[in-house]
Amino acid sequence: MNDENVWIAFMACIEHKHREDVMNYLKSYDIGYYIVSFETSKSSHAETNGEHMHFVVQMSEKDYHTLTIRVFKNKYNLRGRAVDGKPRQYGKVKEIENLEKMKAYTLKEGDYETNIPDEEIEMLYSMSKSKNEEADKEDELMKYLDDVPMKYHEQECHGVNTDAGYYRLCKAVVKFYIENNKSRKGLTKAGVQGIVRKFIMYHYKGSIDMKTDWVYRILFEY
Repeated sequence: MNDENVWIAFMACIEHKHREDVMNYLKSYDIGYYIVSFETSKSSHAETNGEHMHFVVQMSEKDYHTLTIRVFKNKYNLRGRAVDGKPRQYGKVKEIENLEKMKAYTLKEGDYETNIPDEEIEMLYSMSKSKNEEADKEDELMKYLDDVPMKYHEQECHGVNTDAGYYRLCKAVVKFYIENNKSRKGLTKAGVQGIVRKFIMYHYKGSIDMKTDWVYRILFEY
């Protein structure tokens, strides 16, 4: 392996039917250990029907640059930056803050190729599975809060009695974790309030103005 090789993390919006070709291109360089995952997003990368690839590879910066020109740009005509409202289609993580977490993140969908020893992959995949379970639990909690009945009063914020609704949501968060006691999650006032704010901002079915006013009141008036 080249002495100049470092860990580099990057992604490319390439359809999975090109998987074998992409792996052959990558292995034509003097690389060390690698993880390449093949993921499909439901909310992004529309030009490839959500299909894209994540890479964490030991390689030189020079070889990475050559790969982007030779393969990503010239072979697959990918954009390295957003143009005319269209997002970039390949790019590198500027700095890997935690290599183990980056590797685990790359493995999260379970469809990957690697030359890293099995023992390390098992440990990393276990980390990744734990993160996915946390995300699933949050989705479950947000659906639970969505069923909390809200009281309406015309003199309150855009028709919603925000005081009553806010306290009902906070109480529902506590109840959720008591009912799902396997999580053994410790709760704090700030933690519960943060969950409720996140629910109102991103999951509650209300107008932007209504939710803005409500969150403002939570932050500065309650």
